[in-house]
This record gives sequence, C-alpha cells and structure tokens, in this order.
Amino acid sequence: MKHIRVAALAAALLLVACEVPVFPTDQTPDPSTRIEGTIEVAVSNGLPLGPAVLSRYDCDNPPPPVGSGRPVDFLIVAQEDFWQGSAPFVFPSVPADTCALLAGFIDRDRDFHYGLTITGQATAGDVWLDPVVVQTGALGVDDWIEPSVDVRIRAERLVEYDRPVFGIRPWQVPIGDDDVMEVMPFMELGAGPGTTPTVFFALDTTTFTTDLVEVASPAFSVVLGTDEDGDGMPDDDNGDTVPDVDEPTVLLTRLDPDDPLTEADPPVVLPGVVMSLDPTDPMNPETNLVLQALGAGLPLDGVTPMQLPSMILAVPGLVVTSIDPLLLTPIESVAATGVEVTGQYRLMVMNPNGQLWYVPNELGSLGLESQAGVFEVVDLE
Repeated sequence: MKHIRVAALAAALLLVACEVPVFPTDQTPDPSTRIEGTIEVAVSNGLPLGPAVLSRYDCDNPPPPVGSGRPVDFLIVAQEDFWQGSAPFVFPSVPADTCALLAGFIDRDRDFHYGLTITGQATAGDVWLDPVVVQTGALGVDDWIEPSVDVRIRAERLVEYDRPVFGIRPWQVPIGDDDVMEVMPFMELGAGPGTTPTVFFALDTTTFTTDLVEVASPAFSVVLGTDEDGDGMPDDDNGDTVPDVDEPTVLLTRLDPDDPLTEADPPVVLPGVVMSLDPTDPMNPETNLVLQALGAGLPLDGVTPMQLPSMILAVPGLVVTSIDPLLLTPIESVAATGVEVTGQYRLMVMNPNGQLWYVPNELGSLGLESQAGVFEVVDLE
C-alpha cells in the first residue's frame, strides 16, 4: 500500500479567528528573534479578498500532505492590511538557531470556524501561500540574534476543489424475504493471524449548510497508480489483484472509549485501500475507476487526479506498526500482545494536496448525522 502517511494525520490544523490577538503558542524561551516579511498575492484578480492565515511549523514536523504537524505559532493578516496585493507580517518571538516552515492560505470565502479543528483549512476558491523555509540566526555576542527579514511569501495557486467531506454509507443486510437492515461497517476480529476478513464499504461526499460551516462542492481527489509495465492498466503493487489507487490517503484510528472524539493511547491505525473497481461487479462503469480514467483520456502517471463523488474502500485486517519502513501486522497478532484493538475507529481521508476530513468529528456531536458515523472492530468470541 503506497503513500501511507501515519501519525496524527486525523488532527486538522488548529487555527483561530481573526479577532483573536496573536500570542506565541510554543512558549518561546529568551532570548528570541523575529521573522518578518511580505505576503504577495499574484493571482488573476489581484486583491486578496480575505484574510491570510499564516502558520509557523517546525521544519522537522511539517503539515499535511508531507507530514502531520500542527502550527507552533500563527498570524492572521487582515484583508485591510493588504495594499496593492501585498501585506507585511511579523512573527515577533521565534527561537534562535531553528528551522521554521511558514505556510498557510488566504481565506477568500471566510468559511473556516476557529472553534472547530475540522474546518481550519483551505477550501475551494482560497489561495495557497507557498511554503517558505526560514533558518533563524544563532545567538551572538551580547545576546544578539540577527533577525530574519525580507521573507517573501507568494500567494499564486488557487485551491481548485473543496475538502473530501464525506459520510460513511451504511450497508444493507437482508433480514427477510423483502426487508433489509442498514448497518454501519464493522470488522469482526478473527481467531488467528490472517483470519480477519477484509471489510468493503463505500464513502460518499456530502454537502451541508449549518450555522458553523457550509460545504458546497466536496470531492475525493483520486489518483490511479502508474503503468510501469506498459499494459495499459495501473500496476498492482500491493498485491490485492486489482489495479492500484495511490491517492487519497485513508487511515482508520482507534478512538478513546471514554472520549469518542479523541484518539486512543497507544494508537491503533488501520490502513484503508481505495478500490479501483467494485470486486463484486468489476466492469460496472460507475465504479470502475480505470474505465473512467481511460474514457476521460487521463494519463496513468500516478499524479493526475480525478474528482469523484464517491469511492469504494477496503479495510484489511492489518495494523500499521512501523512507518519507515512501512510494516503491516495482522490485527490478531497485535491483539495477542495485549493491545486493545476492538472499539470504534475514526476514518480519515486526505487528498494529495493535504486537504483532509475525518468522521466522526465535532459536527456529528452537534447533531449532523452524516458526520457521526464510525467504523468498528468487534470480537464476537
């Protein structure tokens, strides 16, 4: 399974409202220095038309899609601070001799909510701030640290599509001659290594409008694998007998049974595999992603995405037990070590550009039913 990025990826970036004053959040020790510069907007219609959300990360802990880092500090640059497409910024208290990664976006549609971690990210119509790496100066004589000045951050890449906002589609279990019962997906733990069956189910993008957040055009950005052997089909590098899908990244993380919106400690992470076709109906044009890509003339280059409203997911009975190198261990073997693997899991989907969504989230606890669904691992013995 390629491109699995494991850590706290389900934790979306925690941003704050424009009205909140700026305070360093990483308890910067004295002496410290500053990073200052200019945000420059270079898109076709010029003016920023919204505030800029600029975050400072540790270079060793970058944000999605490269890593899973959260900001150690942030700035909100108001729209009124821009003049002819540019505005100054200052991080006033930064540790000496450290590597900082500055990144963010211009929130043109003003659609993130500071109190909900799931909404603090760029959406369709916003403008990415190109990441910039800054190395701060070392402590010199007389406790002087040379400040980092004239840092330029460009805003020139429009966010083309919205986050992969989704709901879990219940599957139907026959309970009579004509009746069915809708059941949320679950995995039944097997008795020995390799006996837990793979679970298949679907995710559907979902739109909604609430007082807190509006989602109008979500999409899964699906990237098929490369055709290295030249047979006209994406290669099957993960050995599941169907052509590979490289993106989006899908992970399921066990939740704390006492706090259903918090990940359990120690973490238990299951990989999700996006299926390029429905294993029960391989040639169905509505679910066969290879046929859709070939029909649209898309190259099988491992880069070019398709924007899709739904996708089929497979969850094998495996646990991610190592990131580098990637190691997947049978879930039964992990359970045998005393680690609790049963319970509810949060499902996270991350598009190639780093936009992500997970279910369940805070919106589910506020009454939005589609955002409250869970995947569950059960032991019926």
